[in-house]
Amino acid sequence: MKVKKLGLGLSTLAALSVFTNLAFSLPAVAQTWQRVPGCAKKIALGGAGAWVLGCAKGGSGGYQIFSWNGSAWDLVPGAAVDIAVDSSGTPWVVSTGGEIFQRSGNSWQRVAGCAKKIAAGGAGPWVLGCAKGGSGGYQIFSWNGSAWDLVPGAAVEIAVDSSGSPWVVSTGGEIFQRSGDSWQRVAGCAKKIAVGGAGPWVLGCAKGGSGGYQIFSWNGSAWDLVPGAAVEIAVDSSGSPWVVSTGGEIFRAP
Repeated sequence: MKVKKLGLGLSTLAALSVFTNLAFSLPAVAQTWQRVPGCAKKIALGGAGAWVLGCAKGGSGGYQIFSWNGSAWDLVPGAAVDIAVDSSGTPWVVSTGGEIFQRSGNSWQRVAGCAKKIAAGGAGPWVLGCAKGGSGGYQIFSWNGSAWDLVPGAAVEIAVDSSGSPWVVSTGGEIFQRSGDSWQRVAGCAKKIAVGGAGPWVLGCAKGGSGGYQIFSWNGSAWDLVPGAAVEIAVDSSGSPWVVSTGGEIFRAP
């Protein structure tokens, strides 16, 4: 991967994981879910709508890719194992081999680099690279328009808000938010993270039933438990979440 080292001299996320207090609040906040047709492995929201990676393989590159037209899923040529959508509605995907692609018109354009995970927000995409960055997970990179800048830290999950600020989850489930040139620990334990609208949502480290992990939304100081369970989550610009259950069922906040 072509990188430009920022040289900030910051420690990795593993070294930052000094906070162990959980901040999950009970009881659950009111939330209802509306079933959306289809079966998904991954889900992403951005711009005008939703995109998913379906449950069927689309070739050696991964799963089939679909975009939501408001009433059904339109099949988009290509295959991927991870997907993100930026604020303009442009999808970015990662293939089985770590190749990164950006949608341009009706085709996919290859972007240099190798990634395990991808996220997109206000200022552009971020990825978790294919090389380990320490005990916390994979190296973290931000796109500067022509190359990937290496950012100190390591993670296994990443999300980016509308202002371009990333949130990450480490191997041990620790949650961090980027603030300036450093990572700030946020109390709690997560398997997945998504950011949109008013703030982040996570799938916690405890199971919430047969559908997957417990769902939480951030109220500014603690995590509010939301009814339901999921294995994937995405949040749109208005703050409304979509989730995917263990069996691939898709649900959205009405």
